Amino acid sequence: MTVDKKEKFESFGFHLQEIGSSFKEIYKDIMVDGVKYSLECMMIADGKESIVITRVGDERLAVVVKLPVVSALQKGVLEHLA
Repeated sequence: MTVDKKEKFESFGFHLQEIGSSFKEIYKDIMVDGVKYSLECMMIADGKESIVITRVGDERLAVVVKLPVVSALQKGVLEHLA
Protein backbone atom coordinates (compact mmCIF):
# COMPACT_ATOMS: atom_id res chain seq x y z
CA MET A 1 0.00 0.00 0.00
CA THR A 2 1.37 3.40 -0.94
CA VAL A 3 0.49 6.17 1.48
CA ASP A 4 1.31 9.82 2.14
CA LYS A 5 2.49 9.20 5.73
CA LYS A 6 3.19 5.69 7.07
CA GLU A 7 2.21 6.51 10.66
CA LYS A 8 -1.37 7.29 9.59
CA PHE A 9 -1.91 3.75 8.26
CA GLU A 10 0.28 1.52 10.48
CA SER A 11 -2.77 -0.05 12.14
CA PHE A 12 -3.94 -1.49 8.79
CA GLY A 13 -1.42 -4.35 9.02
CA PHE A 14 -0.20 -3.99 5.40
CA HIS A 15 3.28 -3.48 4.02
CA LEU A 16 3.46 0.31 3.59
CA GLN A 17 5.45 2.37 1.14
CA GLU A 18 5.55 6.11 1.61
CA ILE A 19 4.86 8.24 -1.45
CA GLY A 20 8.01 9.72 -2.96
CA SER A 21 8.55 13.46 -2.64
CA SER A 22 7.93 14.07 -6.36
CA PHE A 23 4.58 12.29 -6.06
CA LYS A 24 3.60 14.32 -2.99
CA GLU A 25 4.20 17.57 -4.84
CA ILE A 26 1.85 16.51 -7.66
CA TYR A 27 -1.04 15.12 -5.59
CA LYS A 28 -1.08 17.24 -2.42
CA ASP A 29 -3.25 20.26 -1.80
CA ILE A 30 -4.68 20.59 -5.31
CA MET A 31 -7.24 23.40 -5.47
CA VAL A 32 -10.21 22.92 -7.82
CA ASP A 33 -13.10 25.38 -7.69
CA GLY A 34 -12.06 26.48 -4.20
CA VAL A 35 -11.92 22.92 -2.79
CA LYS A 36 -8.61 21.37 -1.65
CA TYR A 37 -7.90 17.76 -2.72
CA SER A 38 -5.06 15.56 -1.40
CA LEU A 39 -4.26 11.93 -2.19
CA GLU A 40 -3.64 10.02 1.06
CA CYS A 41 -3.50 6.36 0.03
CA MET A 42 -3.55 4.15 -3.03
CA MET A 43 -3.77 0.37 -2.82
CA ILE A 44 -3.76 -1.91 -5.84
CA ALA A 45 -5.15 -5.25 -4.66
CA ASP A 46 -4.50 -7.73 -7.46
CA GLY A 47 -3.72 -5.65 -10.51
CA LYS A 48 -7.41 -5.55 -11.37
CA GLU A 49 -8.87 -3.43 -8.59
CA SER A 50 -7.62 -0.53 -6.53
CA ILE A 51 -8.70 1.70 -3.68
CA VAL A 52 -7.82 5.38 -3.57
CA ILE A 53 -8.30 7.41 -0.38
CA THR A 54 -8.47 11.14 -0.94
CA ARG A 55 -9.13 14.10 1.32
CA VAL A 56 -11.70 16.44 -0.22
CA GLY A 57 -11.80 19.61 1.84
CA ASP A 58 -12.30 18.36 5.42
CA GLU A 59 -13.72 14.95 4.43
CA ARG A 60 -12.02 11.69 3.53
CA LEU A 61 -13.35 9.86 0.46
CA ALA A 62 -12.53 6.32 -0.69
CA VAL A 63 -13.01 5.28 -4.30
CA VAL A 64 -12.92 1.65 -5.43
CA VAL A 65 -11.79 1.21 -9.03
CA LYS A 66 -12.77 -2.07 -10.72
CA LEU A 67 -11.37 -1.37 -14.17
CA PRO A 68 -8.11 -3.30 -14.71
CA VAL A 69 -6.80 -0.74 -17.19
CA VAL A 70 -7.16 2.06 -14.62
CA SER A 71 -5.44 -0.04 -11.93
CA ALA A 72 -2.61 -0.78 -14.38
CA LEU A 73 -2.18 2.93 -15.10
CA GLN A 74 -2.17 3.72 -11.37
CA LYS A 75 0.45 1.05 -10.76
CA GLY A 76 2.64 2.48 -13.53
CA VAL A 77 2.41 5.97 -12.06
CA LEU A 78 3.23 4.69 -8.55
CA GLU A 79 6.23 2.70 -9.75
CA HIS A 80 7.53 5.67 -11.70
CA LEU A 81 7.09 8.28 -8.98
CA ALA A 82 7.56 6.28 -5.75
